[in-house]
Amino acid sequence: MTYAAPLALRRHAARFELRLRLAALLPPVAVRLAVEPGAAAALLVAVTVALGCDLVFAELRRRPVRGSGLVAALILALLAPAEAGLGEITVAMALAVVLGELVFGGVGFGFVSTGALALGILSLSFPHLAPVAPPPPALWAALPGAALLLWCGLAAMPVVLGMGVGVAVAGAVAGWPGWPAAAVLAFGAVFLAADPFGGPVTALARWLFGAAVGALALLLAPAQGAVAPALVFAVLFGNVAAPLADAAVLAVDDLRRGGRHG
Repeated sequence: MTYAAPLALRRHAARFELRLRLAALLPPVAVRLAVEPGAAAALLVAVTVALGCDLVFAELRRRPVRGSGLVAALILALLAPAEAGLGEITVAMALAVVLGELVFGGVGFGFVSTGALALGILSLSFPHLAPVAPPPPALWAALPGAALLLWCGLAAMPVVLGMGVGVAVAGAVAGWPGWPAAAVLAFGAVFLAADPFGGPVTALARWLFGAAVGALALLLAPAQGAVAPALVFAVLFGNVAAPLADAAVLAVDDLRRGGRHG
């Protein structure tokens, strides 16, 4: 069996990663809008702000508009609480896109999941606006997109599997929160934790990162099983620690090689 076809698919996916990530998120967003039509205004504002910030930086740097903030806009529209005002959505979206991507040079140069950052800023800046779980039909609608991202390599499989291990271990200690919470964790594993630009790059560090995020998300969640806020902050904590995890893995590998050949 040859791996040429999957490798060619992944090279193609790398060229069109933005389109594929948007395509993966559109079905669950559309379902949420069908279930909660009032969320359409938040989506429109988030998309407008993301494109506006990208346009300003593109003009300043004389580069084409990339639109990478649209991924974070869809994630924000999917998990933001219904009571979030349009001004609050504007602030969270603008700060996340600018501080998470644009000041570093654009997508791929930052070190956090911009979607998780937008939700974290919304929750920290405006009390009682914690992320919420998408409606169950939206989570079901996310399955094809999740499979697409995993197959194309735009979501790191070791992160997703490691997160499953972390959730299982933490669940054995703190108690299993139930299937609705498990569905939210699975969604977060693919669309937040396995963000292609916000996690480690070495294989072992990806496993460790996923396990840590999964365990933290479950252990930090309140007793009633509302895991969405804990998941967001677990991902952000993991993003910050990801470079350290990569450095530690590389240092251990250097020591092992030195011991073998020295």
